[in-house]
Amino acid sequence: MHVAEELCDRVAFLNAGQIAAIDTPRNLKLRYGQQQLKVEYRRNGSVASEWLSPEDERSRRRLMELMELGALETVHSQEAGLEEVFVTVTGRGLQ
Repeated sequence: MHVAEELCDRVAFLNAGQIAAIDTPRNLKLRYGQQQLKVEYRRNGSVASEWLSPEDERSRRRLMELMELGALETVHSQEAGLEEVFVTVTGRGLQ
C-alpha cells in the first residue's frame, strides 16, 4: 500500500469483485481515515505525550488546556494510511 500511496494518482479498492472505493490516495485518506495529533508536553519536569483527535471536542479542549498552560512542546499530525482506509472501506484486512 505504501507504494500505491507514493506512485498512484488514483487507486481503487476491490471487495468481492466490486469497486468499494476509487479516488486519489489523498482524498481516500481524508474521507475514510481518522486524523490524529501526537502532542508532547512538559509534566512534572519530564516530557509526556498523548494522541488527540482534532475531530473530538474533548481532545480539542485538552489541546487548548496544554497550550494555555504553556506546557506544549511539539504537535505532529498523522493521517491514516491506505491500508487503514482499505480495512475501513472493505471490512477486512489485506491478505
